[in-house]
Amino acid sequence: MSQHLHFDKKGIELANSTLDDAASLTRSYYNIDTKDWKEIKYDLKTLEDLKKDEITDNAFAQLSKYRGVSGKASQGFRFNFFRICLQDHKIMEAVKKRGDRTCLKPLLLYVMTHELIHIVRFNRLIKRFEGSSFEREIEEKNVHSDTYNILRNTEIHGMNDILNHYRDFRFIEN
Repeated sequence: MSQHLHFDKKGIELANSTLDDAASLTRSYYNIDTKDWKEIKYDLKTLEDLKKDEITDNAFAQLSKYRGVSGKASQGFRFNFFRICLQDHKIMEAVKKRGDRTCLKPLLLYVMTHELIHIVRFNRLIKRFEGSSFEREIEEKNVHSDTYNILRNTEIHGMNDILNHYRDFRFIEN
């Protein structure tokens, strides 16, 4: 595993505010009203708070899925709960390699929007969380395509560079 660089307090604040921005953009894109959005259960954890099995060197973030129960376990309502596991060390490594800290905000917005799209698709049963490697590959292309569609008109410095970086990961329209 690569050296574990953690977000500092400012980085965590940026991640949380960026998640709010990503949620607003994703909610708007999928036309989900506020009440229905509140029914989608998810949270964000950075490297410092992740369990060992939630840490990876293969992505900037990954989703973990858990089952929750509201009320008494025997009679309660069961629901899916998703955790966006942000991989600070991979993100900071990419920012450091680029030598430009200003790319952190657009990269975080891309990553958060991407993960929220997965959550919406899994929650609406458009796609199953579990799937074959082929199904996961197609899901990734669909999600990268939707991420592009959501973010292509955002006026954030550096966003075009991020979108261009992920060009080969999505379905390209002619």
